[in-house]
Amino acid sequence: MSQPISAAIAAGNLAEATTLALAQARLGVLAITELIGIAGLLAGQGRPEQAIALYRLWLAHCDTPLLYAAWYNLAVLQVQTGDDPGAEPSYRNALALCAGFTEARLGLGALMERRRRPDAALALWREGLDLCDADPAAPCAPRIQLLNHIGRLSALQRRDADAEEALTRSLLLDPAQPGVIGHWIDLRQRQCVWPVLAALPGLDLAQLLDAASAAATLAASDDPARQLAAARRHASLQPAAGAPLSDAAGYRHRRLRIGYLSPDFREHPVARMSAELYQLHDRALVEVYGFCWSDEDGSALRERLVNGMDHCVRIAGIDDLRAAQLIRAHEIDILVDLHGPG
Repeated sequence: MSQPISAAIAAGNLAEATTLALAQARLGVLAITELIGIAGLLAGQGRPEQAIALYRLWLAHCDTPLLYAAWYNLAVLQVQTGDDPGAEPSYRNALALCAGFTEARLGLGALMERRRRPDAALALWREGLDLCDADPAAPCAPRIQLLNHIGRLSALQRRDADAEEALTRSLLLDPAQPGVIGHWIDLRQRQCVWPVLAALPGLDLAQLLDAASAAATLAASDDPARQLAAARRHASLQPAAGAPLSDAAGYRHRRLRIGYLSPDFREHPVARMSAELYQLHDRALVEVYGFCWSDEDGSALRERLVNGMDHCVRIAGIDDLRAAQLIRAHEIDILVDLHGPG
């Protein structure tokens, strides 16, 4: 790092260091290591917009074989500030300069997924996987990351065979992935692939059972002790409960407010089994809410579900805390989770 910039940082004067960095970037003489360091300090102090401006100025005036890293870092900052449309070309510029840059490919794929373009995300990750497969010296870690993302998103798209294939390849590269094992077992159950618990190199039956989800264990073993262990394992994976959003006194409504939480208010077995439930509540005593993050598939079953409730509130696209706050705002007395264990 240049002496003036180093001195400003050592004195705790980030504003002066930033001014010097901007001047050097404009002249095309700011080293990329200094760029990354100053931008990281700015972002760490809650000033990402200044970090973005520094990256933009540097990219306009500097040239180095590591340009792709600057474009990637800019994209990450843009995502963090909610600028997904701006992040997309930044990710693409990084990949145009370094097609094998897996981190940029994963980031752009995640952005495509958030923007409801799953096919584009899968295509990006599959292209990256092809590049890894074509290089015998490529490390395993990027390949495993790509395979796991392909498996996860393929499963969400109900492309179960593709998902199972990707996760199988991932486990053959690294069998010590309990979360991936559990997902792989769930996929085999969903496809009725028998035997579900088929040993893989490095994974025997006991290891598979130890990683199975609570729901999968119900079908895989009739041992109560193993089922209890699976339930406890599943519970231990949940984040610690935060502070209650409501006080202990509860609410006082004329009618009891019951909320049903589900990703399956659509053409789905859970919906078919519960469709009549919502209509059976005594509306003189109960007000029925649905909170869903399911796709609006336009099916007659979804229409029946929604019509059977007093309120149906979408919580897709928001994080857990905001979803909880939204449910709290409706003052729900009883919340029923229809999703069940994963």
